Amino acid sequence: MRNKKLYLYILLGALILVSCQEDNDINKSKSCSADKDELNKYEYFNNIKWINRDGVWSLSVSPKRSLRLSVSKDDIKKSWQELKENCSNDYRWPDSNKEEVFYQQYKCHFNKAKVKKRRNLEPGKDSINFLCN
Repeated sequence: MRNKKLYLYILLGALILVSCQEDNDINKSKSCSADKDELNKYEYFNNIKWINRDGVWSLSVSPKRSLRLSVSKDDIKKSWQELKENCSNDYRWPDSNKEEVFYQQYKCHFNKAKVKKRRNLEPGKDSINFLCN
C-alpha cells in the first residue's frame, strides 16, 4: 500500500511539473484553420495550432474550460471530430496507420490531464505511455 501511495505522489508530481511547463520552447507555430471567424473559432477549443519543438511537430491543443472539466464520452468524440475536421488535411496529421495512436493520446489527455490548459499531441508516436505521449 505504501508503494502505491509513493507511486501516486510521484505520478502527480510529474503531471504537475508537465502542466506548469511554459511554452517558451515553441519554435514555430501554425494555426490549423485560419479561415474561421476569429471570435468564435471552435466549439471545444480556445486554440489549436501546430508547433515545432526541437524538430518535432506536435498539435498543441488548448481546450475550453468546459471541455477540460467534462467527463462525457460524447464530448471526447465530438471534440475529436472538431480536431479532425480542422486539422486532418494538414501534412503533419498522422496517416491512417498512426491516427489511432494519435486518438489514444487525445483520450489519455482528456481523462488524465484535466489541470493542463494546453496538451501537445505528437503525430509521430507509435504508442503512448502513462503520461499520454
